Amino acid sequence: MRMKKPKFIPEFDDIPTPRTRMPELELEERRGNFDEVELGYTRELAAAEAARCLSCRKCIGCGLCLAECDRQAIVYDMDAEVREFAVESVVIAGGSECFDATRKPGLGYAEGPNVVTAPELERMLSPTGPYAGAPLRPGDGAFPRRVAFVQCVGSREEAIGASFCSTSCCNDALRLADGLVQTGRTEHVTVFHRGMRPFGRVGQKLYGEALERDDIDFVFAEVTEVKAADSQGPITVTYDAGEGKASAEFDLVVLSVGRQASRAARSAARLCRVGTNKFGFLLTGATSATSDADGVSVAGACSGPTDIARAGISAGAAFAAWVGGGVNASAARDDSAAEDAPARTDGNVVAWLCAYGLGMDDRAAGEVAERVGKLTGVAAAAASSLACAPSSVAALRELCEERDGGRVAVLGCHPGSHERFWRERCAAARAGLSVELPPVAGDEGGEVLLEDAVAEWLARDRATGRTEAGARADGVLVVGASIAGLAAADELARHGVPVTLVTGAESLSVPSRDREFLDDATEEVDALVERVSSNGSIEVLTNAEVDGLSETDAGFEASAGGTSREHGVVILAGETVEYVPERHPSDERIVTQGQFARRLRQDLPELGSVVMIQCVGSRSAERPYCSRTCCTQAVKNALRLKRKHPDVSVTVLHRTIRVWGFDEEMFLDALDMGVEFIHVAGVPEVSVDGTLGVEFVGDDGEKRQLEAGTVVLSTGTISHPQTTEAARALGVQLDGSGFVVPADEAIAPLETGLPGVFVAGPAVEPMSLQEAAFGGRAAAGKAILFLRRGGS
Repeated sequence: MRMKKPKFIPEFDDIPTPRTRMPELELEERRGNFDEVELGYTRELAAAEAARCLSCRKCIGCGLCLAECDRQAIVYDMDAEVREFAVESVVIAGGSECFDATRKPGLGYAEGPNVVTAPELERMLSPTGPYAGAPLRPGDGAFPRRVAFVQCVGSREEAIGASFCSTSCCNDALRLADGLVQTGRTEHVTVFHRGMRPFGRVGQKLYGEALERDDIDFVFAEVTEVKAADSQGPITVTYDAGEGKASAEFDLVVLSVGRQASRAARSAARLCRVGTNKFGFLLTGATSATSDADGVSVAGACSGPTDIARAGISAGAAFAAWVGGGVNASAARDDSAAEDAPARTDGNVVAWLCAYGLGMDDRAAGEVAERVGKLTGVAAAAASSLACAPSSVAALRELCEERDGGRVAVLGCHPGSHERFWRERCAAARAGLSVELPPVAGDEGGEVLLEDAVAEWLARDRATGRTEAGARADGVLVVGASIAGLAAADELARHGVPVTLVTGAESLSVPSRDREFLDDATEEVDALVERVSSNGSIEVLTNAEVDGLSETDAGFEASAGGTSREHGVVILAGETVEYVPERHPSDERIVTQGQFARRLRQDLPELGSVVMIQCVGSRSAERPYCSRTCCTQAVKNALRLKRKHPDVSVTVLHRTIRVWGFDEEMFLDALDMGVEFIHVAGVPEVSVDGTLGVEFVGDDGEKRQLEAGTVVLSTGTISHPQTTEAARALGVQLDGSGFVVPADEAIAPLETGLPGVFVAGPAVEPMSLQEAAFGGRAAAGKAILFLRRGGS
């Protein structure tokens, strides 16, 4: 149906109920100021307008809805239809849902517009959001000077059936708090929490930076009430920090709502007969994304709370399960991608920087653009607030038309989300526009400058430009026999891709420390090791090191274990290396968590009291990262001991217990069984003088000492030297601790920025067994696609 009336007609005579008009500032109040004239819809007015629109009992043919729809998505004569598809497999990726904050009436979410949720604030701060990125209060449009975050709303609460950690909430709060103070409009942010749990390297970095700031405070407290007087006045937050109730006033309150199982995923699970846990999240294997139903895989947050990067990785693991189709990758190359990709053109590159994608403000992006413009191979460089905005695309097109076409590198954009967008824009351009999205990130704390990353990309681009499609070498080199390396090799071999797996260990096996904590996954992991060991498509080089690795026209030349050959792809999978304590004395009564777990399987003599010390070798000046699994291991061992010897005293000295997802229930069980958790400052000292003693500083600044029969050290993990050296040989970026830095932590967590080199598992950072396995399988899927496309 075509429109017969002009667009954007506000009124029609044949509509019985008039539109709800937006309130405007009175004429006499507009003088001498820059106040907004259009005041926006209140919640009540917006609801009234929506109700008017939805109350049409019969279409009268006014065409207003079609006039307002730029995508022409309104089809009046469309009939409902049911379609049936024959598929080989099903992937359930229903995501998760935000906790409904109205279920916590004392936190004021439904009482006033200036109490918002973290997802709502994220939308408010987006350049494409309702306020174009400006931090405005919904109630009156003013800039909030004082902002409070309330953590764990709908998470870690047994009373509402959510006794799990939602994993990503702390990271989101840290990122949003930083975004608020960076605007210069918000003077101070207070985060009320019950133990901050920054997740992964990104979260730890954000948390460390926030602790150094004077305009962000963290208050360990239980928020009991949030009260808003009106839409323009302050909001009173009442909290209990352990010394009685106190209150403070803020201009905006942000509720960090948790996640819960989505109704869509649960419905799909019922249809496919996939099992769920008691919270409604779908169950998967420990080392694969497959469910307990044949042919059904599970991806993303519908299997448990997670962040964007891990959700994408699990989707990659589900995708890898069928991407190969059981056909040798080298025998079924897909040239369609190369045909669809923008053709390379002669001449220098135009660098187009997206300030939003690079996490910079416009001024900083402009300064970087000036430096990038001076690089060899760059004809011009410019920055825009948002590269994909219509005005930015138009400016880019004009620039290229002036140069009679050209090759453009959009820096800060992501192929996974925007490649199709740019391809459409290229097709519509009148000039010979060719847009590419190099995998370069913004500045990393001054360690790596963006212009250096661009220079490296240009150099690699020139070096690899002579490689012809189809000339890529077959096979994949997997460096490291971690769970990620084993899973990657297993997935590749299952699809007929030859694999060389290099490990410095004497045999393929899970490290003894990790094996003690496999629990129900032991059988699945053992089966994985057996498959890799016995598969004829996998060449396993034990007691071997990669002593030579370089890029060639056909892939990568690698020498290891006395052999040298070319591979089309390299996967850096790493291996788990336990930190060896240096500062603690040597005594048979001082053990690591892995050693203690082995003792617990024996008939133990009188133990005396047990003191566990967390973060040994982690969260220090030398190793600022969290090793991720140490707290879970400590809680597991504490529970094992209390179940076997209920009368033994167990004390855990920690600097915030960090357990994520469903491990929260173990933590609560440990509390119920009498395990004492004491928050300490600094690193406790162990002394051996006849009796075993542990000295530490409490939160009050006072020194305390505990006598112990056994001291258990929760040792962290460090990067594997072989993976580090292989990454250096390839020119892949490493952080200060020797772990590989992905091209983009959220959007491209498996890519390194070097075509044909992927990363997974403990090569990136310490992580859980399931995360590592999913990462390995997802990296294998990327490797198969890369080989099929001839290295593109």
